[in-house]
Order: sequence, then structure tokens, then C-alpha cells
Amino acid sequence: MRKLLAVAARELRERWLLFPASLVFGFNPLVLPAFGVNRQVMPEVGLMTSFGLGAAAAVLMGSTMLARDASNGRLGFLFSRPVSWPAIWGGKWLAALVLVVSSGLLAAIPWMTAYPLASIGGHHGDSWIRAMLDGPGAARLLFVIVLVVGLANFGATAFR
Repeated sequence: MRKLLAVAARELRERWLLFPASLVFGFNPLVLPAFGVNRQVMPEVGLMTSFGLGAAAAVLMGSTMLARDASNGRLGFLFSRPVSWPAIWGGKWLAALVLVVSSGLLAAIPWMTAYPLASIGGHHGDSWIRAMLDGPGAARLLFVIVLVVGLANFGATAFR
């Protein structure tokens, strides 16, 4: 378990710039009205920005998870270390999932604080966290994230 977390921490250290970039992209719906975009559509723009950034992060992380290390020759180095292949594989998957989910959530924070849940048809007084985790939508979203990361990983590995 310690080796798995060490591999995941190394992956997160390499791609830490995704966190502040996601937060900056989250301010998109708050800045666009200053350029003349209708303020009424900004909650939907924020939602699409966070989903789009999460999808782009899923494709990026999936395509660079193992294929980049294999093409650079670092994968052989990782396998020559006293780390088992499940720890390497699991650490890379854990880091990819953490990066994808956190990038979408970090992009959603600014517009969730600026626009209440009632502005996109939710009940007045409901919280965004309860709305996101309520129902089967959260499980489906996690399944789609894992599927996109896996398919991007397979495609990039097959391409290289």
C-alpha cells in the first residue's frame, strides 16, 4: 500500500499544475458577463466548463498514464525498482482519478459559490454537495470517468 501511494504521489507531483489551472478556469462564468455575455446563461456555462475540464483531464490523464512513461523509457526503470506491477498500475490509476475528479470539482467551486442551486432549477436552500451526491448520477459519473480514462489509456498505448 505504501508503494502504491508513493507512485500516486509522484504522479500528482508531476501534474500539480492542473489544480490551479482548474480553479482559474472555474472563474470563466464570473468573468464572461464583463465581456457582454448574457448573465442568465452563466450557471449553465459554469456547469459545462467544469464538465468539459473534467472530460479533458480524463482524456489527458488516460492518454499519458502509461504510454508516456513507456515511450520515454521510464516504465522499464519503474519495473526494475522493487515495486510490483499492481502497485505501479494502481498508483497511476489512483493519481489519474484524483486529478480528474478534483479538476472538475475545483472548476465548479467559483460558480457554485456565485450562483445558488435555485438558479438552475434546484430547490431553494438545497446545497450543491447534496445535489451532486444525491441519486444514481454520482455513481454513473464515476463510472464514466473510469471508462474515459481507461479508453484513453488503451488508445494512447495502442497508438505508441
